[in-house]
Amino acid sequence: MKNKPLVIVGSGRSGTTWVLDVLAETNNLRPVFEPLNPNGVKEAWKFCNRYVREDSDEPELKSFMGKIFNSELDCLWTKARIISTKMRPSISQITSWKELYTLLALYKKFFIRNHSYARKKSFLPITKFIRANLMFDWLINNFDLRAIFLVRHPGAVVASQIAASKMKGGAVWDYNGPDVQRIFCQYRDDEKLKKDYLHKYYQIFSEKLSPVAGLTMIWCIENILPIYNLQKKNRYVFFYEDIVMQPDREFRHMVKILGLHRNPDNSIIVKPSQQAPEKMMNQSFEENQLTRWMKSFNQEQLSEIDRILKFFNVTTYSAYEPMPMSRTQGVL
Repeated sequence: MKNKPLVIVGSGRSGTTWVLDVLAETNNLRPVFEPLNPNGVKEAWKFCNRYVREDSDEPELKSFMGKIFNSELDCLWTKARIISTKMRPSISQITSWKELYTLLALYKKFFIRNHSYARKKSFLPITKFIRANLMFDWLINNFDLRAIFLVRHPGAVVASQIAASKMKGGAVWDYNGPDVQRIFCQYRDDEKLKKDYLHKYYQIFSEKLSPVAGLTMIWCIENILPIYNLQKKNRYVFFYEDIVMQPDREFRHMVKILGLHRNPDNSIIVKPSQQAPEKMMNQSFEENQLTRWMKSFNQEQLSEIDRILKFFNVTTYSAYEPMPMSRTQGVL
């Protein structure tokens, strides 16, 4: 690695794509998109959502991450944000004009993104990870990174997860669905994670939680431990809400931490990310999105979110306030 790898880490639906695109466009960087997505990168199945102690000896994981940081991972997903298998459906799967138009739209998106990123092959890469929160300390310990961690209100994250699943035409990302259930079981069965952190909260795994409560629980597991550890080591955590309210200040700080040179103009900041829903692509970035998520839940659901946050001793957020209650996570 000729240069220190540039890395953005955070949970899905936390604004990581937006920040990635703003920094990449401003500083002529090449985005490397979510290499721990097992649907887009087959090798990632072994490593996604894993808890890894910072001093663990993980030769396979180190080799995989080395490929990413040395630009040796050649993958359509990380380059164009499109899962390759979706571009090669069998004839039997095309049963209507709507499905044909959907496929053609996917190819159009591919050509646009390929044209956009082709000129950036020689540019300095910046890698955006979701599913890496619980190995962030290990990454810092094993690679000479310039890295930032993003966190967003759990209520906003859960509302966005549910809305995204509905928008894709499938079932709501149910707590009992295959993806979330796999993550739930992975955290529950990880003895190292239990010993280091979850033993205090382990009784929650025996409860029958609603989808909203279950997704909030997963947010707590994926965010509270890294926030606490990072702040304990005097490393900065960026809050999505602060970036929205004071983008000039927050992006200027990110640029400094990552060793970049250009601060983004407002015209770039207000663009929706390339992963934003289709209906938002022509809309400007708005501050009211910080409160919009609260309308997605009734009082009972907000109470569920609040109960889970209190159970995990979360001090950074409350279910009833859209802004962070504190920028410091208390003792776990």
